[in-house]
Amino acid sequence: MVQLRMYLQALWRNWWIVALTAVSAVTLTLVINSMTQPVYQSRLQLLIAPNMTDFSGRDLIYSLDTLDRRSIVATFVEVLNSGRIRREALDAAELDEDARDSYQISAVALPEASVLEVAVEGPDPEIAAALANAAAAQTISYVGQTYDIYRIELLDPASIPKTPISPTPIRDASLALLFGLVLGSILAILRDQIQQPLSGKLRQWNAHDHASTAYKRTYMENQLERLLPTGAEQLIFSMVRLEGLSRLELPAHALHNLLRRIIAIMRDELPGRDLIARWDDHSFAVLMRHVPDREQALIRLNRLQQALSDPIEVYAGGEVINLSPRLAAVVGQPDDTVSSLIERLSVATVRANKNGHGPTLYHEEAQQPSARQR
Repeated sequence: MVQLRMYLQALWRNWWIVALTAVSAVTLTLVINSMTQPVYQSRLQLLIAPNMTDFSGRDLIYSLDTLDRRSIVATFVEVLNSGRIRREALDAAELDEDARDSYQISAVALPEASVLEVAVEGPDPEIAAALANAAAAQTISYVGQTYDIYRIELLDPASIPKTPISPTPIRDASLALLFGLVLGSILAILRDQIQQPLSGKLRQWNAHDHASTAYKRTYMENQLERLLPTGAEQLIFSMVRLEGLSRLELPAHALHNLLRRIIAIMRDELPGRDLIARWDDHSFAVLMRHVPDREQALIRLNRLQQALSDPIEVYAGGEVINLSPRLAAVVGQPDDTVSSLIERLSVATVRANKNGHGPTLYHEEAQQPSARQR
């Protein structure tokens, strides 16, 4: 049921694909039909019967017995389908040489009966009927001369058909509509299946700062706006300012490599559920979620500061710098908004810069920061 509901939602979202595909299929079919030369079919039936005029007695009984064998009927079918009967019928119908290939003559035996059905197909209904009657006449003449014991009679002469057997716009358009609806539904579902992962990847791509691979500031603010109303007291929002970066002047590619190594260090020290965003040129914001124990948060911040305090190479095997990290953090409050939380973090950051040591966790209810030495 879940899968079916998902497919129905995909069709609802992409209904225009289904409609466009169906309309295109019907339109294309009608255009092709309008450009296709019509084909008419004319039919007649021939009866195979014993020659009761010239034969009687045992010969008549023999002819009736052999007529039950399908080989006799099949022989007459082959006679009708032969090239000789076709040529003689075309000559009798006085058909031009250029038009002869446009007409097809075929014969079949009706099941469980000594009846042959002759069909002629071609672009002209009058010629098709005339050709069918000519083929029947030539066959009757040939059998009368070759098989004395049997005779062939014309049951129903061929009549001039009024409607073509091909193309059939109504039938073809109906089938095209059905095909278009099926194909359109498949395309709509495929588009939905492809679009969702692509849109998700695109959102992820737009959410990241490509220089450092951390999230963008706007993404972090959106996450705060989503999480604060229901879980503010379990959030710890921290700022990591790297004073050493402000003193560096590097080419873009070298700076990007350095920022990515810094982010890799931070991710090694933080759980995967913690979010890291580039806040400005020299600062990164860290959002810790579901942290009920503030002491554990301080321990985590201390490890992060210690890892960032180790010297780091600007280039591989080249210059080494100290990042001089300053960390500050605030605990979310029930009445916090994004702006109020950022404002309190700014206060905690100023205090951390004044202290010059250890991460500062600012408690609103205590009205003073808590600090822990490295």
